[in-house]
Amino acid sequence: MSTMNAELYDALTAAGTPEDKARAAAVSLATFPYDANLATKDDLAEVREDIKAEMANLVTRTELKAEMANLVTRAELKAEMANLVTRAELKAEVAKLATQDDLAEVRTELKAEITGVREELKAEITGVRTDLNNEITGVRTELKAEITTVREELIVVRNDLRWIKWMLAAILTSMLAMMVRIVLFPL
Repeated sequence: MSTMNAELYDALTAAGTPEDKARAAAVSLATFPYDANLATKDDLAEVREDIKAEMANLVTRTELKAEMANLVTRAELKAEMANLVTRAELKAEVAKLATQDDLAEVRTELKAEITGVREELKAEITGVRTDLNNEITGVRTELKAEITTVREELIVVRNDLRWIKWMLAAILTSMLAMMVRIVLFPL
């Protein structure tokens, strides 16, 4: 049994722990894997800063709202519709017509043109909506993945901190036992 384990054993027995349990605790500590690759506070701070930097690079709601503001608005659609044939222009054309057949033909052409423009606008709006929905879905998926990764890393860090806490308690117990032995059995 190493010195530190012997001291732990002595401390535990001095504190009133049964010998078999004190020996088991000392052996358990001796077989515990010490890993030099454990995260330090500096490592955790660096990870935290990296996460903050990554989150700053993500698309914000304000940016999405700005993109949505760049889309075609109702006022712009109305302005486009106003640029189509006006009633006055239509009346002028009707006055030029000589027969009912001419009027019916112009009416059919105008309806077809208006229907075509409406369909084009609907298709464009649908495309923009689809693109925005896909972008939003992509951003959400990326954020969920980032959040899941951060949560997993936090769980690992929490477990490491628990282990460090346990080790500190063992070391402090060992030191306390040494101090008690020095006080009780001076040289």
